Amino acid sequence: SLSFVGVIWTLMAVGLEAASTDAVCQIAWAAVAWPGNALVPMAWCFFVFAYVGNGVRLKRRWTTGALVTLPAVALFAAATNPWHNLVSAAETAVPAGSDRVAYVHGPGFYVIIGVLYAFVFATLLRLGTAFFRAKRSAWPLLIVLVLVTLTPLFANTAYVGFGVKILGMDPTAFMFTLGVIAFTWLLVTNKTLDMACLLY
Repeated sequence: SLSFVGVIWTLMAVGLEAASTDAVCQIAWAAVAWPGNALVPMAWCFFVFAYVGNGVRLKRRWTTGALVTLPAVALFAAATNPWHNLVSAAETAVPAGSDRVAYVHGPGFYVIIGVLYAFVFATLLRLGTAFFRAKRSAWPLLIVLVLVTLTPLFANTAYVGFGVKILGMDPTAFMFTLGVIAFTWLLVTNKTLDMACLLY
């Protein structure tokens, strides 16, 4: 699944950012993480749409284009930030007494986040409608899918809206890990992944 690829990419970049002590390196690795940050919610959204039986409505050309274009745009915006400061403002720096970069987000950051949130909310809406169609035996499975979707969303909302951090960093990537664990548990413990059998 591309969701796993995005999570692994993000965790590797975030891990290297955490291991860096130089501000320039931290900012560079944060930029490298952007394709993964963008890929995860989109890939998860398309997976959920297909998994709960609505995949026929998603054109393959459109989904492929989105999965390639949006992460590339996010990476380009982050990599060229020194020239426009739209993703991170010029005030981004390491505060006195700290060894972590404190990011001051620019308008481009919020535009990218807003686009990605649209995929997350579309996922939640699709799962919500699936509850009304599914047999009760499918509800635990759907609840896990909802939790996998909500966990990084809450973490990112806490970071963006309230400045909540873990070890001085955006906690979203750490919550991605919990989502991966939950989804892996889902794959291992469920003997059938044929949602069509559970919906009708």
